[in-house]
Amino acid sequence: MGEREIIGFLTRCFDEDEAIACATRQASLSWQNLDMDGELRDSVNAGTAAHVPAEEDRVHIARHDPAQVLLEVAAKRAVLTHCTAMLAWATPGSAVVQLCINVLVSLAPPYMYRQGYNQAWGKDG
Repeated sequence: MGEREIIGFLTRCFDEDEAIACATRQASLSWQNLDMDGELRDSVNAGTAAHVPAEEDRVHIARHDPAQVLLEVAAKRAVLTHCTAMLAWATPGSAVVQLCINVLVSLAPPYMYRQGYNQAWGKDG
């Protein structure tokens, strides 16, 4: 498995997630599940983000609002950056290299339905 392949794949996935989260047309990227007749509202209460009748669905969607997605992308990018930096100086075949690859592989399965996913990443992740 190529280190460049998984780094490129994860970078593309993070870029896509970030672009989608930033493309929302709400006044705020943070959404709230308010008891307002099935509405998810943006955090500045400037408008309805979505009308979702089921309470359980509103809770889930509000938990994964664009602001949360951006925080998760930033955290994943930090892990990717640290691993990439370590791979640049670590001795090929060393435990450090294997650890970095294992960490990167563990980030891949949530993206298994995206173009470019390598099924081999799901075996050891």
